[in-house]
Amino acid sequence: MLSAGTSVAYLRTGKLKYDTISVSVTEVAVVFLFIGLTTGMIWARIIWGIWWTWDARLTSAFVCVLLYGGYLILRNGIADPTQRAKISAAFNLFAFADVPIVWYSIRFWRTQHPQPMTLPPDMWSALLWNWLTLILLMTIFLLLRLRQEEARRDIDGLRRLAHA
Repeated sequence: MLSAGTSVAYLRTGKLKYDTISVSVTEVAVVFLFIGLTTGMIWARIIWGIWWTWDARLTSAFVCVLLYGGYLILRNGIADPTQRAKISAAFNLFAFADVPIVWYSIRFWRTQHPQPMTLPPDMWSALLWNWLTLILLMTIFLLLRLRQEEARRDIDGLRRLAHA
């Protein structure tokens, strides 16, 4: 959601800082989603006896990885920073349309995945500690990626000055 929000902010204001946030958030999110799909396949093999099934949740999450992976590839194919930011922001909003489908797919369709259930009270502390840990890890990755993207933008500016 943050990536889509910063894409909208970039399209409204034209400030490259929003593009920097958008690409950084997207890269970190793609890594986390890819890890989720990969570990889910391992879990599925143990529990269900299959590595992959083309159910709605898995397929929509896989499409999400492909869309945002395409977003990252698209960015590398455009040299001009302003044009890259504008086209990437538009594509990011297109890709974001799959996010609600992934989120609600377990409720929309009966799939291999069990339906949502209530977590037992004694499991809440483990869940909250895991969320906190993952959010902190994600924040560290995001801050590192933001710094790298800002350095890239500075290098792009120096290159333009050198060619001028």
